[in-house]
Amino acid sequence: MESLSEYVSRVMEEKSLRPVDVARKSGGGIGDSHVTNIANGTTQNVSIERLAALATGLGVDPVELFKVATGVELTEVNLALLSRVFEKLSNSDASKLLILIDRMSQKQLKVLLSAAEKAVKK
Repeated sequence: MESLSEYVSRVMEEKSLRPVDVARKSGGGIGDSHVTNIANGTTQNVSIERLAALATGLGVDPVELFKVATGVELTEVNLALLSRVFEKLSNSDASKLLILIDRMSQKQLKVLLSAAEKAVKK
């Protein structure tokens, strides 16, 4: 699977975008130096908010970018399960969960989603 830096570099090259173009198209959600650092692999842990801004700036599907950034395949089962979890949470609890998820490593996210899939199958 393509790394985040490889993906961002490839998309920028395919669309003839410079980091400043991505930053501008993101609506101020991410700076051009941050885009450069992601593209060259200097920055590897990117917040959900920055990933969303990066997706906007690149003109790509945010879910696709999330998959690349985390290395986690979001299946229909995973998405349905996550949707059910968030429906049952208050706004403050949902916010806390998003913060926890945002701080998880790629490996932790894979373990979480794998466990969630197993729980659904039972």
